[in-house]
Amino acid sequence: MRALISLLVHQTARKSWVVLGLLFCMIAQAQAQDRILIGDPNKTSTGRARVTGVITSKEDGKPLFYATIGIRGQNTGDVTNEKGEFKFTVAPGFYVFVVQYVGKVTRAFDVQVVGNGTFNVVLENDVTQLEQVT
Repeated sequence: MRALISLLVHQTARKSWVVLGLLFCMIAQAQAQDRILIGDPNKTSTGRARVTGVITSKEDGKPLFYATIGIRGQNTGDVTNEKGEFKFTVAPGFYVFVVQYVGKVTRAFDVQVVGNGTFNVVLENDVTQLEQVT
């Protein structure tokens, strides 16, 4: 009887590890799918990559002047011009881009930069900030 209980406990623990392993793989795959790829993965870049783009408003489609885009934990980024355009250079790698504008919802993006590329962002109004003003 003791051997049977030991066998059942061992098999249950083994199945739990298998389930946990599968769950971990599914989470990792979901995170990889949510990551934005900038640049051509077929072209290897050893130098710095130029990231350009435009930040616009969801409500009217107009460019956002003085919006900021930066890399979390670094002093890299840019402020948009009157056309909503930005540009900066980074080494190829994995980053979190944070985009902000007064009165808009701040957004963060998991990004993999592999080379030169474009990254356009649309920001929507922050309703909570609008309610606080009235």
